[in-house]
Amino acid sequence: MEKKTIGDRIRERRLEMGISQNELARRCGYSSRSTINKIENNFRNLSYDKLLQIAKVLKLSPNYLSGFEAKVSVSPELEIGTEIYNAVGELTQKEIKELIQYAKKKNFGKK
Repeated sequence: MEKKTIGDRIRERRLEMGISQNELARRCGYSSRSTINKIENNFRNLSYDKLLQIAKVLKLSPNYLSGFEAKVSVSPELEIGTEIYNAVGELTQKEIKELIQYAKKKNFGKK
């Protein structure tokens, strides 16, 4: 079995989360998706700071991305939270407040 690289792990998780290379680049402070493409294809090394930033955005440990530990399974609740986070990522603060008010009105999350 072929060992996964940091780039493989980043690509795999990015796709699991439904994030484009452009979006990951933006969230990590890169100016274009080409940097993420180079990282995923192992043409570019990562500084420790960038590894931490990517791990944070992808909600993974830097040790997992580096290949030092196994991937921890994610609970369904965290997956839903990630979906919501991704969906509201482009909303303005006003739109987010309106969405929260709507959810409270509908008593979402209460049984």
